[in-house]
Amino acid sequence: NALSGDASTSVMRPAVTVDQAAAEATARAQAGPPPAMVDTAVFGSRGQRLVSAVSLMDFLTGEVRPAILVFLAAVGLLFLTAVANISSLQLARSTSRRRELAIRAALGAGTGRLARQLLIESGLLGLAGGVVGVLLAIVLHGALPTLLPADFPRVTDVVINLRTLAFAGVVSLLAGGLFGLLPVWHARRVHLVEALSEDSQAPVGLSLRTSVGRLRMGIIVGQVAAASVLLVGALLLGRSFSALWNADRGYEPANLLIARVVMPDRTFTPQARMDAMRQLISRSRGLPGVSHAGFSTTIPMSNSDQLMGFVLPPKGASPDPINAQTAVRTVSPGYFGALGVEMAAGRAYTDADTTTAAPALIVNETFARAYLDGQGVGASLPLAADGDRPASEVIGIIRDIQPSTRGEAPRPEVYYAADQVPGGLRFPEPVLLLRTNDDPLAIAPAIRQLTQQIDSRIALDSLMTMEGRLAAGLSRPRLYAVLLSALSVLALIIAGVGVFGVLSYNVAQRRREIGVRSALGARPRDIVRLTVGQGVLMAVAGLVLGLLSAFWVVRYLEGLLWGVTARDPLSYAVVPMVLLVATVVACWVPARRAARIDPLAAMRQR
Repeated sequence: NALSGDASTSVMRPAVTVDQAAAEATARAQAGPPPAMVDTAVFGSRGQRLVSAVSLMDFLTGEVRPAILVFLAAVGLLFLTAVANISSLQLARSTSRRRELAIRAALGAGTGRLARQLLIESGLLGLAGGVVGVLLAIVLHGALPTLLPADFPRVTDVVINLRTLAFAGVVSLLAGGLFGLLPVWHARRVHLVEALSEDSQAPVGLSLRTSVGRLRMGIIVGQVAAASVLLVGALLLGRSFSALWNADRGYEPANLLIARVVMPDRTFTPQARMDAMRQLISRSRGLPGVSHAGFSTTIPMSNSDQLMGFVLPPKGASPDPINAQTAVRTVSPGYFGALGVEMAAGRAYTDADTTTAAPALIVNETFARAYLDGQGVGASLPLAADGDRPASEVIGIIRDIQPSTRGEAPRPEVYYAADQVPGGLRFPEPVLLLRTNDDPLAIAPAIRQLTQQIDSRIALDSLMTMEGRLAAGLSRPRLYAVLLSALSVLALIIAGVGVFGVLSYNVAQRRREIGVRSALGARPRDIVRLTVGQGVLMAVAGLVLGLLSAFWVVRYLEGLLWGVTARDPLSYAVVPMVLLVATVVACWVPARRAARIDPLAAMRQR
């Protein structure tokens, strides 16, 4: 078992690694005195005490690092897709300039000079794209704090400086060089006699079966494959976010207003704090539209529950006591009604559960399954690990409540009645919960006014709806789904533009062939079918490659998914339909243009 208390920070010497620091801390922990009873109850008495250590950077960015790496790979894939698309267009342009390049070669321009000219043209195009990209980045950088979740680490450290601009310049030049390589390679293979004697059209029957045509087809196949991978990832993240949003959390977030009631220790005694909360709850119930009112020391998704250990009697043949670990909350009688939690068994707290009544506890289903051994309501439990208080009776079992928005499994939970805790309310910031019949925010001004009437020293903090808090808690999954969806849509558009460009160029080059086909009896729908078929063939090849790649790549998304697996059949079924529809749309204009070619005009054209 690993003994872990509150996190602490230390500055290590420069030569010490994180692993060395963890090993030294573990040795000191194991050499220390035996753990106290509470430590034993919470963490267990068997096994060694272990101390783990992480760097501050890993602690701050550990949760978002996998997502950042995934999106970095997605952006790189989109970049390569865009470069491939421009390479295809540049290659088509260089093919149509074969006669121009041949004339330049005939006039004395060497291969190096032709290559330099094409690379300079490509480099200028890349730099122009880089300038536009930097301008867009500057605009987006201003909106970055509003686009990212409030808890996203180190947002203020993201700046556009000289290093960023230098990187953008290098990437732009690199992109220009990449999509200029194919035209340069093609220019090296220009045959002067053939280039000067041919016209601007492909010979009849050649279609895409030339080396350049096959190369452009291969580029389109790669673009469709990249779009397929990104679309599968976007669908998986989108379905995961939908599952998180629609998950059964064990409570009803609609029409629920929450607020943190700040009453610091230096101003309020525990008893004064308890009296103030009783007044606030009692008077809040009289507000128009309020159906339930209650308070708690914490609320779901707060990740601030108090942990407590119970030492339970041995069960069965084992002589060892049971060390039970549970999260603990202190709640008022109206808490479960306000939160909308259903009782699985027994009853909720009432105003009669005070210090004069028998000590009572309410547990959740996970606690009952783990520690009550089928007893359920009526079971007797110690109230604290040190055994200085009498045992309490379990009077109710509530349905499990998800502890956060990240889909973790429910943990054991125990709820104490606030009116049965001796000495008053020791928590300086209890949480008020009000369930309304209409818009919860409509009563926000009345709650603020009511709080000031009770005690002007009380402050309300984080006044919001539970749905708003839920949306804030899901801001990261939503951001991930939106970002990857945007990247996949861009990749889909680039692939569609690539298919459109290849087919449009192919139709222009094959006007004479299409004219011959029409003269020999081919109908317009035959020409359309021929052109669209070429585009669909490229798309199907890219789909097969992309889906096979996605099946291997998306396993890196598993840490970001909830409620859906990386092998989700629906996502793999939707992507082919989306891509095939996009391909048909991209093919339609070139196909209609090919069907309208006049046979006589096409065969006479030189």
